[in-house]
Amino acid sequence: MAIVQFARQHRGYVVAVAATLAVIVARKLLLDPLLSNETPLRLFIVAVIAAAWSGGLGPGLLATLLSLVAGLTLFGSLSGGSTDWSTILVFTVIGTLTSIVMESLHAARRELDLRGQALREREERMRMAVESANIGAWDFDVGTGEHHWSDRTKLMYGLQLQDDVTHLPFLQLVHPDDRERVRRAIDEALAPSSAGRYEAEYRICWSDGTVRWILAKGQAFFSDSSPERRAVRFIGTVLDYTHQKEIEETLKEADRRKDQFLAVLAHELRNPLAPISNALQIWPHIESDRERLAELRTMMQRQVEHIARLIDDLMDVSRITRGKVELQRQAVDVRGPVRNAIESARPLLDSRAHQLTVAVPPEPVMVWGDMARLTQVFGNILNNAGKFTDRGGIVAISIERRGDRIAISIRDNGPGIPAEMRSTVFEMFRQVDDTLTRSQGGLGIGLTLVKQLVELHGGTVDIASEGQNRGTECVVLLPCLAPDADTPADEEFRQPVRQSGPQVSHRLLVVDDVTASAETLAMMLRAMGHEAAVLNDSSAALPWIEEHRPDGVFLDIAMPTLDGYEVARRVLQLDLPRRPVLIALTGYGQDEDRLRAIEAGFDHHVVKPISATALERILTEVNNGALIRPLSSSISGHATGK
Repeated sequence: MAIVQFARQHRGYVVAVAATLAVIVARKLLLDPLLSNETPLRLFIVAVIAAAWSGGLGPGLLATLLSLVAGLTLFGSLSGGSTDWSTILVFTVIGTLTSIVMESLHAARRELDLRGQALREREERMRMAVESANIGAWDFDVGTGEHHWSDRTKLMYGLQLQDDVTHLPFLQLVHPDDRERVRRAIDEALAPSSAGRYEAEYRICWSDGTVRWILAKGQAFFSDSSPERRAVRFIGTVLDYTHQKEIEETLKEADRRKDQFLAVLAHELRNPLAPISNALQIWPHIESDRERLAELRTMMQRQVEHIARLIDDLMDVSRITRGKVELQRQAVDVRGPVRNAIESARPLLDSRAHQLTVAVPPEPVMVWGDMARLTQVFGNILNNAGKFTDRGGIVAISIERRGDRIAISIRDNGPGIPAEMRSTVFEMFRQVDDTLTRSQGGLGIGLTLVKQLVELHGGTVDIASEGQNRGTECVVLLPCLAPDADTPADEEFRQPVRQSGPQVSHRLLVVDDVTASAETLAMMLRAMGHEAAVLNDSSAALPWIEEHRPDGVFLDIAMPTLDGYEVARRVLQLDLPRRPVLIALTGYGQDEDRLRAIEAGFDHHVVKPISATALERILTEVNNGALIRPLSSSISGHATGK
């Protein structure tokens, strides 16, 4: 095996030796009687040619050398024959030239082999790229009108592989609305004065009614030999980009809805800001009228809560979409969140003179859910019913058992929902009335939030409408628990009683680089009977705390020099007989923000704007010396003020 492998690897040299031996044998046995010792080297040229042909320069030169030695030794002057130096020189030159020529032929053949291999590899890569990219190819003979399509092109146009497309009326496959445009693009590419470039996107209609989007590109080739330049060949590719087109249209629609949402958001934020601005401008002129001042304060509080609710809804949608919401599940009598939602929506319903009817069973109707989130669900639906029903309308709520599900229905006799909108009302930022004349506000995220929260509870929500001015019914279905599950219904609604000690005046510090925010919070604290200092520079907080030793510190998070997290960490390192309660005061209200605040050493995480109710709760804990660390102690200022 080793000998065979060696022979294969050095075939040219083996041939050189074998050919030389063959010539020797042939000369000795066959030609010796005729030639005797004449022309001892002439026949050896055959061995040189054979060796050079087989292996190129090296084997050819070896055969030349072996031939010289054999010829001179066996048949030439060294064996008694006659060989002059000119014969030796001529043979050497011929052998060398033959070897060089054969080496050149070998190099050319190797180059052709390499090019052929590269071409085959390139063609294979092209074929794989075309297949993976789902690209089809076509070739059109302009003179004869014959089409030649690849198999993939046929499939793209809804044809069978065996279909003959030689004289296919191509434009008949194109959507009627796109034919003229495609015809113009083809004519322009084939025009004698054009560069021959062709590109068009169009729809095609399959025989089964399917419509697909095609992107075609091509190049026309022209004959310049004729007196008049004309197109002779037209080739190109086609790509089925229906999926990309659908994504493009979806993105366009999402972009349009985003722009619409931003416009609506600006509108919805300006609506409550306008009366607040007006009230602030009127305030100096009615300072002596206590009744009107009280009305303005109530109105401003209501508008601030409205803005906070808008922001809450936006943040909730974001958290749910990113999977950041965890339900605090327990056995809940569903009548409880329905009752809470009614109480929350009562001012709206009363202001619009709506008649509210409630039909609930007398016994507990238990589900496994989050009391606060279910209240949010029913509150959003009820607010929608109140807002979009004409003044003096009827809103009805009912709870009933449907097999292993609890159905909570909220129905109104408002304008209803158009049939074409019923499948999209739960989409983000989708509104039934998105015109400038719409009379009610909203961001178009309420029902999106409802759907997501209900699905987190393992339930479903559906909206039905019998037509224009026939009202709307929203039905929430939730999995029910056994009637005797866990806590009785009345216990679910009972609010914990806070045990607060006598009111004590505390020394408090507010650290916020926004002067207006810091000063107004300090004013609230002073109005509640506390001593409050303000610092707008976070780097001055630590010396002040060491010197004055406050009972509590309100720290803004986003501040220059030192952020609130760093200040909190350094406060924990101070050598104080009793460290102050630390309250993070921030506009960042995500779950990760709360966690980060707790990890930095804060006792509370309060989202701006903070309400008086939230302040009272915090100050009660300061009064009792309580340093609450679990996440349940985090307070959303505006939420607790509801």
